[in-house]
Amino acid sequence: MTGPEPTPSSSSTSATARLRHDLTSARDDLARLRDELRVQLNLGKKEALDLWRGVEPALRKAERKLEEAVHRLGDDAEAARLQAHLGIAEVKSNWPDVERAVSDLVDDVKHASQQTRTSLDTARVRAHLAAMEAQTLGERAVTGLQKATEQLDRQSRATLEELKQSLAQLRRRLPR
Repeated sequence: MTGPEPTPSSSSTSATARLRHDLTSARDDLARLRDELRVQLNLGKKEALDLWRGVEPALRKAERKLEEAVHRLGDDAEAARLQAHLGIAEVKSNWPDVERAVSDLVDDVKHASQQTRTSLDTARVRAHLAAMEAQTLGERAVTGLQKATEQLDRQSRATLEELKQSLAQLRRRLPR
């Protein structure tokens, strides 16, 4: 036996105790962290001040350059806007030519597609005719072979019959 079953009140009491312990532990960890940060901050103030003294002149120089760029940007922006406007006007003026070229290209593709379909259909018909011709030639060859075999068979029988007759004549001539 492992012991008595925990009752609802005893399990909620132990859960509350665990939660209380976890919260207290977290509070203590935060207090330690706060104290460590305060020490680090005091130590870091001097280093940060030294760093600031080294970085500040470079930051002021960058600020001056950015200010100059802002003033130049006003002039450059107007020139860029004018160039964009001229570019759009050029595109608009060339649009009918572009549209016509695209239309011609589409027509050419359609025409090539139709020619390809026609060529494929012609090739299919030719292949079918060649297959039919090959079948006909094959049938003719078989028929020719059958006829030749039949003729050879008749000739062989006739020759055999002649040989039999010749042998019969020879036997009659031979003395017995």
